[in-house]
Amino acid sequence: MRMKSFEFEGVTVTPGTIGKCEIEVGSDALGREMCVNIHIVHGTSPGPVVACIGTIHGDELNGMAIIHHLITGPDHLQGTGDDVIDPDHLRGTLILVPIANPSAVLRGTRQGADGQDLNRMFPGKKKGKFTQRLAHTLFHRIVDHCDMIVDLHSAPSSRLNVPHLRANLDDPGSRKMAGLFGLQITLHSVGAEGTLRRTAVDSGIPAVLLEAGTSHRFEPEMIRLGVRGLLEMLAGLDMLPSLKERTAVSLMVRRSRWVRADCGGILHASVDGGELVDKGQTLAQIVDPLGIAVSSIQAPVSGIVIGLATHPLVHSGDPVANIVMLDEIQRTLLREHGVEGRIDAALDTNYIEVSDEDGLTIDDQV
Repeated sequence: MRMKSFEFEGVTVTPGTIGKCEIEVGSDALGREMCVNIHIVHGTSPGPVVACIGTIHGDELNGMAIIHHLITGPDHLQGTGDDVIDPDHLRGTLILVPIANPSAVLRGTRQGADGQDLNRMFPGKKKGKFTQRLAHTLFHRIVDHCDMIVDLHSAPSSRLNVPHLRANLDDPGSRKMAGLFGLQITLHSVGAEGTLRRTAVDSGIPAVLLEAGTSHRFEPEMIRLGVRGLLEMLAGLDMLPSLKERTAVSLMVRRSRWVRADCGGILHASVDGGELVDKGQTLAQIVDPLGIAVSSIQAPVSGIVIGLATHPLVHSGDPVANIVMLDEIQRTLLREHGVEGRIDAALDTNYIEVSDEDGLTIDDQV
């Protein structure tokens, strides 16, 4: 079948080329127009339309760099030999949005200029506040035109996230995307009300969310894993040629638990992100200003640490570690193969809903 040109926001992208466009999303207090810039990679054969969206939160920068590397490769020059995606070998179309929330990126904060969290505003309001209008524009002028969405995030300030996916595993399309993505852990998560991912799935558009790294910086290893995961997913969707080596399908888990500080003080972590821990194992010590231990934090469950506090000052109730709960078979596989290991089969834990009685659930921080 002859591939047609792709029409998007007044731009015509011919097969086998990369186009650019920008969408105006309002003006700042000085009257300057703010725009969302978009790459459109249009293949030579029919296929899905997939959007990858970065920096919905302005301090979570790895997603921006992942999209930059998809377009240019490590030399940051388009059209050179290290470009990651060749549109001549692409089936379907990629809509790549490196900076979805320019106001928040300029401020270096999670929220935009009006103090609102964009990832609680979808599908937005056409005549609402600034961030509600931005959400409306992104959803109705980009997301509505796509078959699948990948939302790229990092941890909030003062925390780190080990690379993992979050997806509604009860949605068949999202589950398929997660299974093809080249990461070892996928955590079942419907998403909080107003998040891009939940709103997309509720609208019939499968979506997954990548969590990788921490805020306010580019982290080369997180970027590498994000790029590889996306390439594996696109190859699994037959949008790109198969990779020579693929990470096996991730473990899909439905249980996680936040561990919180029971008192304030200075935190000394005893584990690293990505470490397997046993129930009762010491995760951290809290000491007073003189360095004397006042509290020891133990793991309430066995599993793998996918989130960890990075700031040493904590208050009572602050999150210290997020543990994904694994069964013994999954733990054995991870011990044998490691976070980067290859495994031959995907395992899905039985669906056991575990509420976090001590505070925030995982979706409250997405």
